[in-house]
Amino acid sequence: MEYEREHKKIRQIVDRGLGPCLTSASFHKHGADFSRKYGEALHVIDFQLNKWNTNELGKFTLNIGAHFTSVAALLFGTDPMPVNPKESRCLLRARVGLLMPEHRDHWWSVTSETDSDSVSEELATVCSSYVLPWLEQFKTLAHVDWNQGAE
Repeated sequence: MEYEREHKKIRQIVDRGLGPCLTSASFHKHGADFSRKYGEALHVIDFQLNKWNTNELGKFTLNIGAHFTSVAALLFGTDPMPVNPKESRCLLRARVGLLMPEHRDHWWSVTSETDSDSVSEELATVCSSYVLPWLEQFKTLAHVDWNQGAE
């Protein structure tokens, strides 16, 4: 199936682009997601396929989350985070494009003509330049600037 081939190509691009960057930052891989325990926080990064992907064009983006078990327990009486952490369960979440200079949703496109190495390199740069610095502020509750982004 063509779609499965494009999906596999996207997974390879993500693994080569994010894998080394995140592994060097103490992240562990769980299926298609990455997570790390960092101070009081749990950091999660996953990639999302576009639901409108076709045989000719596949798109994906990154979702980033920070989670504090102690805050979740206060809010919910327990921490709802599963053993394999999910970004959608994190208390603080962002799409990668909102962390980038354009501050708008960003999707990478992959076709049979896509230069996989180039997209992997771009992902590695985005990871080290925007994703990891954003997550850095969520190490301990005392480090969080709760007024950041307030208008």
